[in-house]
Amino acid sequence: MHFTYLGRAERGVQGVRLETIVKIAYGFQIDPAVLITGIQPDPM
Repeated sequence: MHFTYLGRAERGVQGVRLETIVKIAYGFQIDPAVLITGIQPDPM
């Protein structure tokens, strides 16, 4: 995974698939839920 993709995802510029969240969590050896806890949906 390229560092620019991760940076864009972190800033909310790039959408992230659930599969990617799982891969990132695996890399950090944490549960994927840790990465999405507390995230609020964008108001439409």
